[in-house]
Amino acid sequence: MKTATVSDFRARMREHLEEVQKDQDVLLLSGPRNKDFVVITLDQYNSMEETAHLLSTPANTKKLMESIAQDQAGDIAKTFNLRKPRVGLAGQVGKKSGKKGSSNKSLQASGMRSGSKKSNTARKVRK
Repeated sequence: MKTATVSDFRARMREHLEEVQKDQDVLLLSGPRNKDFVVITLDQYNSMEETAHLLSTPANTKKLMESIAQDQAGDIAKTFNLRKPRVGLAGQVGKKSGKKGSSNKSLQASGMRSGSKKSNTARKVRK
């Protein structure tokens, strides 16, 4: 973990942010009147949020720990589907499309292909 004062961070912001990104490190900023801050990348933040969510309930934590123990013991159940996914008219995977040219017009107009997902990463932070 690296440290800096808020004043130093303000003066050398670009350099500090590049270091945080390059090293995937945490930067602790010491502010006036004991107001401290932490600077991390968005990927690090999202990873922490996902971990917190996965460990948010005792039942989920138990299942996750059991899975980790099974993985470490080499006791892995391989249960995945090897069938080739069905592709509908507009490229939807796993779904039969209904009418020709149905509800995919709005997706195509927005530039988003059916079945694709736009990233919510930036939206998570801005909420």
